[in-house]
Amino acid sequence: MSAQDPDQPNEGGYSAEAISVLEGLERRRPWSLLATGEAAKALTPSVTKDIERIFELFPSIPFLTLHTAEGEGMVTRDYPSGYTQRVNAFLANIFEQNSEIIGITFPARDGHPAHTATRIDPFWSPDYKARAEKVRDCVAAILTERANSSQISVEEMKHRRKIVEQAQHNNLLAGITRDQATDPIFEAYIHGDIEATDIGRILERLSDLDKE
Repeated sequence: MSAQDPDQPNEGGYSAEAISVLEGLERRRPWSLLATGEAAKALTPSVTKDIERIFELFPSIPFLTLHTAEGEGMVTRDYPSGYTQRVNAFLANIFEQNSEIIGITFPARDGHPAHTATRIDPFWSPDYKARAEKVRDCVAAILTERANSSQISVEEMKHRRKIVEQAQHNNLLAGITRDQATDPIFEAYIHGDIEATDIGRILERLSDLDKE
C-alpha cells in the first residue's frame, strides 16, 4: 500500500497534514488531567484521552466524578501554576504589537463581572494587578528573611508539587475557588524558596492587607 498523499483527504475528510496539525494543537492544551481517589486507577490512556475531549467540548464543566466498582474519584483540569501570569503577558504583547487594538473584553464568568483589559491596564482581571502586587510583596518579605535557605533536590520539588496539586484538588471538592494570584506563593514553596510554615504566614499577611 502506498503512503497517503499529505494533501489528499482520508476517509474522515481530513488530509494527513491537517491531522498532524490538529494533533499538535491537542498536545499544546494549557491543562492536564488531575485525578484523585479511585478515578486515578481508572485513567487508562484511552479513557484519559476521551475525558480530555469531554472537557474540551464542555469547557464550563469544572470536574467529573468517576464511579467504579471500588469507589468514587474525581477528575478535573489541572492548570500549571503561573498560567494566569502568562495570560497577562500575552495581553501586554498584543497591545504592544498592534496599536489599533485598544481593549480586549473577558466575558462574565464564575460570578466575576465582565472585564476589559486595556493598554494601560493589560490584565485579565480587574483585581488581579493589585492582588498580585500584594502577593509579590508578601513573598518578598519572607524571602528576605530566608535569604540563606538551602536548595532542595529535584525529587523534593516533585514531592512538593504533588502536595500542592492535591491541596488544590481537595479545595475544589470543598467548593473553594482557586485564587490564581496566589500561585507565586506555592511556586516559591515548590522550588524550595519558602517552607510550608511560611505559606500560612504569607496568607495571613495577605489577609491583613485585604482588610486594609
